[in-house]
Amino acid sequence: PEVVEAMSRLEMMVGEWTGASMTHLGPDREQVSHVVEMAEFRLGGEMLVVEGRGTMDIGGEDRVVHHAFGAITYDAATDGYRMRSYRAGQGWVDADLVVDGPIVRWSLESPAGPIRFTADFSEPDRWMETGEIERGGQRGEFLRMELDRVAPSE
Repeated sequence: PEVVEAMSRLEMMVGEWTGASMTHLGPDREQVSHVVEMAEFRLGGEMLVVEGRGTMDIGGEDRVVHHAFGAITYDAATDGYRMRSYRAGQGWVDADLVVDGPIVRWSLESPAGPIRFTADFSEPDRWMETGEIERGGQRGEFLRMELDRVAPSE
């Protein structure tokens, strides 16, 4: 019951979401993709699974440019949330999550530098996410995603 109650703080993520993601690939280089995210509770509410897929029209054909899967859990012993995420072709990473009302944050290390993601669910049925990377003591945004909930989770 304690775990399920803690996980219910992530209820705002549940559903099917669609929208766009813009990724900065370098100076004057951006990639815009169509994103579909699916989030649903599993194991009686003890785990939240999230799968995201980004596609782009490349040469008249939809191509997958991003595909990730994450499993979020709550650890009562540490009173904290953890996510193990997998990204196609890039392996997996573990991250601690901080849930602050409608804001969810997580950080991870990358070869390019520390990365922080912030997902904001302040607006009903809206998922706004940014990704920031730190280089040389400066933090810069490299990702902006704006999604709308199109269906509740099954």
